[in-house]
Amino acid sequence: MSAFVRWLSALTGVAVFCGMLAAPASADVQAPANLRPVQTKTDCAFVSLAATAACDAAVRAGTLQLLWDEPSPKVDGYRLYRVDGGHHALIEKTANGAAPAFVVVPKPRDGYLKKCYVVVAYAGSSESAPSPQYCVGFGAVAFVRSLSPDRVASLVHWSVPALYARCKAETPSNPLAPAQVFQMTQPLGFTTFLPWLSSFRNPQLVGSTRQLAVAFAGVEAYGLITSVDAGFVSACPNGNNSLAGYAMVTARTGLDFDLRRLAGHKIYAARLTLDAAQALRNDGSKYIVANDYSCATSLAVATDAWWRAGDMPYHKEGQATFGLAPVPSVTLDVTPIIAQWAGAFDRGDYGFVLRSRLEDGTPIQNFACLTQYTNPQLDLVFF
Repeated sequence: MSAFVRWLSALTGVAVFCGMLAAPASADVQAPANLRPVQTKTDCAFVSLAATAACDAAVRAGTLQLLWDEPSPKVDGYRLYRVDGGHHALIEKTANGAAPAFVVVPKPRDGYLKKCYVVVAYAGSSESAPSPQYCVGFGAVAFVRSLSPDRVASLVHWSVPALYARCKAETPSNPLAPAQVFQMTQPLGFTTFLPWLSSFRNPQLVGSTRQLAVAFAGVEAYGLITSVDAGFVSACPNGNNSLAGYAMVTARTGLDFDLRRLAGHKIYAARLTLDAAQALRNDGSKYIVANDYSCATSLAVATDAWWRAGDMPYHKEGQATFGLAPVPSVTLDVTPIIAQWAGAFDRGDYGFVLRSRLEDGTPIQNFACLTQYTNPQLDLVFF
């Protein structure tokens, strides 16, 4: 401090910092408390319900936002100072309004790390004493990452259900393989699913299951009035001296992400996104290929290591449910469960099961809603 500054401070009784004349601290103005960074959606709501969207956007952009507890009685506003490395520079000033106890901190040229701040309240020409300082450490601003699944597979189940209670299944003399059955229903444009049906090589293997390294969810049920010699896997008399042949495929997808790198981090947001690449549907008279249509209706938590088993079990409770929809992609908020898995160092994490409620109902003849999903991605915002 120069001799002139020491003389000026002694003469006026006012503290002088870095050539800047500071207002005198007043015992009548209470100091703000608990200066801290915004790191949760609750923090954003605390700031102001009206400013929640802007706060959320700033978190995702990696911008430092600070908030604090307001003193009582009400003051006119606040001043934020940077105080590290001999600084005492005014950074921002707020006035009472929608979000007075909150500030977006401009990013220094060399970043936020190791910068220290205090906030003071002011009323008229008087300032409070400074709050305890907050120094920016690692994890004060958000990281944004996108993860691809470590494991993704479809559980495809082939069956020949009895569509009617009185229907007694009969086995034709020359049964067709599943691939041959569904070849009759699937348009040439639906190229993504049919090749996988060829893995069901045994036409007698009713109720068989395969895991495929592609993401599918939905149902295809096929019924055809045919003669005894048509050779379908299962047949039921239809009352017209001929037989009705039925076949059904259901598909659900397992997705598992490696979350061990998130251990010790605070999860702000997690969204699972899948593109609806191609769907097989029936328009009432024929099977058609529909782009941008999603046949999945629920996302459940897997209960076992499905990649080592022949099944894909899931929790019946707590499923995220949604509707069949003509959308190019499906986006689901999975923040709570990802935070739980990350907090447990990925223990107990068997990932998700994407499925359709259509597989739970009574099969419908000549019905299809079966989607191939691509680009599964977990988008994360964390501290």
